[in-house]
Amino acid sequence: MFLDDLRRTLSGKPKSDAPHITVRGPYSVKPESTSLENWKSGLTGNGVLLIDSGVFKTPKGYAVFLHAKSKIFDDIWWKPDYRGTKSSRKPHVTIFETASSHCAELVQNFLNSEQISVFTYAFALTVYTSKQHELLGDNNGVLDLSYSPLPQERIHFKEGMFERGSRLYEYIAEQEHNLPHQLRLL
Repeated sequence: MFLDDLRRTLSGKPKSDAPHITVRGPYSVKPESTSLENWKSGLTGNGVLLIDSGVFKTPKGYAVFLHAKSKIFDDIWWKPDYRGTKSSRKPHVTIFETASSHCAELVQNFLNSEQISVFTYAFALTVYTSKQHELLGDNNGVLDLSYSPLPQERIHFKEGMFERGSRLYEYIAEQEHNLPHQLRLL
């Protein structure tokens, strides 16, 4: 619930997709079930730490995210369309999307100032077909670690964060309302 609440607070509306970390794909054919089982068993007992925010450029603007860290990522990562080096990989959970670099910077600074950290075992490997892949004709999707909250996760953030996040959303909504139509919030 924490990640859903955080994303909803900063965007002013529920997100249609669950929080997730894309770790494999896109695929030209669906992965074999034995491969899925092997990757799933590798997740057992390995937690994921979400900490520190970042921003990257997207075709529609900017995505603000929390870095995802786990020792399992090196073993299961396979993204042939990723052009960076192994050390430049940035597994992440997207928290906010916008057409405005200024708004992305505001949200990134907010997330960092709130000292958010989430340690969880609540990610499970799922095959996910995003709208982007549907548009590109890739119906075989990607493999994501989908988030489903568990009671034993450890979450840290500053008291009053959601109230401050709501005020930031109101400010950003006003800023984006004043942008030309083609640059408004995604």
